Amino acid sequence: MYNKTPGAYRNSAGVVYGHKEAEMKRVFYGTQEAAFMLGISKQTLLRYEKKKIFPRPKRNPINRRREFSIDEITKLKQILGRV
Repeated sequence: MYNKTPGAYRNSAGVVYGHKEAEMKRVFYGTQEAAFMLGISKQTLLRYEKKKIFPRPKRNPINRRREFSIDEITKLKQILGRV
């Protein structure tokens, strides 16, 4: 995938890796990106939320999309036992 940041690349979920500035600017991740980081599908992440295995994430006040911080993703990894 074409990337404007030299020395960086994007994974299949569109997350930029390999460039510290691009990674540091990122505060929240979307559902697809969080699922990729957890090693599960987006559908599984949403199912776990619905069954209350995972806590409900923060939502963007403008578009109501789920937003996951790095700390939240780390907590979800602990719940999955993948730390």
